[in-house]
Amino acid sequence: MKLNQLRAFGLGALLVFGFSAQVHAQGYSGLYAGFGLGYSQYTSIEDFFLEPGSDDNQNFDIDENAFAYQLFAGWEFVPRYLALEFSYIDFGESQTDYRYSETSGSNSIEYKDSFHFKTTAMGIALKGSLPLGSSLSLFGKAGIATWDVDGKVRFETYFNGVEDTALSFETEELDGEDFFYSIGAEYHYSENLSLYAEYLIQEEEHEFDGESYNYFEVSALSVGVIWRFDEPGPRSRKHSDNGKRNITACDEKYKDVSGIICQE
Repeated sequence: MKLNQLRAFGLGALLVFGFSAQVHAQGYSGLYAGFGLGYSQYTSIEDFFLEPGSDDNQNFDIDENAFAYQLFAGWEFVPRYLALEFSYIDFGESQTDYRYSETSGSNSIEYKDSFHFKTTAMGIALKGSLPLGSSLSLFGKAGIATWDVDGKVRFETYFNGVEDTALSFETEELDGEDFFYSIGAEYHYSENLSLYAEYLIQEEEHEFDGESYNYFEVSALSVGVIWRFDEPGPRSRKHSDNGKRNITACDEKYKDVSGIICQE
C-alpha cells in the first residue's frame, strides 16, 4: 500500500467504526469484514505506455489476466439492505511480451517489447442488498476509489540475431480518483458467516494535452467470505420469536387474576 492509500484506509476505518459506534449502544453494531480472491482482466494496457491516438498506440492491443485479491470492512446501518463499505483491492501484476520482425535486404531485424503492469485501489462505497429469503441476497455497490499504477516497459532490437539496442524505463508512479461499481450475490451460511461472488469494474482516466482519456480498463471476478461480528439478531428471521418477547397469561405483569390458568 502506498502512502496515499494508507491515508485513505485510515479515513475509511474511522468513518466505518465511527458511524457504527453510534448504534452499538442499541445492541447491534452492524460491523462486518471479509476478503476475496479472484481473477482480474486488464484491457488496453497500451494506453498507459503510449500516447493516445499515436501510430505506436494503434499497433498494440494489450489485454492480460492476473491474480487479484481484496480486503474490506463495512457497517450495515440498515440491517439486510444498506451498508457503507471500505475496501482495498490489488488487481495483480501482468506481463506481456511482443515480438515482431522485418527484413531489410539480406538483414533480419527483430523487435521485442515487454510490458509490466500493476494497479491497486482503495475505495469507499454504498452497498445495497436485496434479500431473497433468509439465506440468499443480491447486492450492488457504487463508490469512489483512489488508484495507484506502476508500469515498466523495455524495448529491445536484434540485428541478425544479435542484440543491437535496448531501452528500458519505468514510468512515474501515477494515481488518481475514479468511480467503481460491482454486482454480486451472497449466501448466508450462518448468522455470522457468508460466502459471496462479485464482479467489479474500476474506472481510471487521465488527461493528455487538455483532453481526458480512459486508461486501461480493469475488472475483477472474485469469491470470498464475510464475517459479521454481531450475535444473531437483526439479520435473523430463523429464530422463533423474531426478537420479540412472548407474553403469556403467566407473565407477572399480565397474570390471570383469577388464578385459573396459572397456579402459584
